[in-house]
Amino acid sequence: MSSEPKTAAIAQVPAMPAEAVEAAPPAGYGDFLVQIKAQIRARQFSALRAANQELVALWWLGDNISQRQATLGWRNVSMTLLHLAS
Repeated sequence: MSSEPKTAAIAQVPAMPAEAVEAAPPAGYGDFLVQIKAQIRARQFSALRAANQELVALWWLGDNISQRQATLGWRNVSMTLLHLAS
């Protein structure tokens, strides 16, 4: 075994041709890019809202269980039933 430190191999990325670097983007590319970015942000926000809605619903469910456990003495029974149901 050698005592030299191991280094990760760095992947060599081929250089882009000079024509590709200097060429202007196609007509309408900027507008298309703006539209795509807006759609991605809108869908990310929609997913965030849906996930948040489910988290709130789960919180209310847990709160309902906690209240019933405290007021009706379901503490041991409800946890056993929940465990068996899963």
